[in-house]
Amino acid sequence: MDYGYCRISTKKQHIERQIRNILEYSPKAVIIQEVFTGTKFQERKELNRLLRLVVKNDRIKTVTAIDREESEDTEQRGMQCYIIYFVQSGDTLWNIAKRYHTTVD
Repeated sequence: MDYGYCRISTKKQHIERQIRNILEYSPKAVIIQEVFTGTKFQERKELNRLLRLVVKNDRIKTVTAIDREESEDTEQRGMQCYIIYFVQSGDTLWNIAKRYHTTVD
């Protein structure tokens, strides 16, 4: 199954661009949305719910960055990349983060 994780920091921001970009790539993705300010993944309820849902060979898609200053008509230029990960048996969040040179803090 494909999942999309979309997060914004404040309710004033618009999550729709992230959703559209993920659904353009994977139209059947189940979208998980969250409004959360901060860097600690442990406090992200929806992200943690998603991580409990995924099983081997599921895919999680997320937009890593969209320039908030860009207008809607130039949104594609602001998207830096997708991260697509196939969940494997025995995966831990620590090992996935290490593989992508990021942290789980």
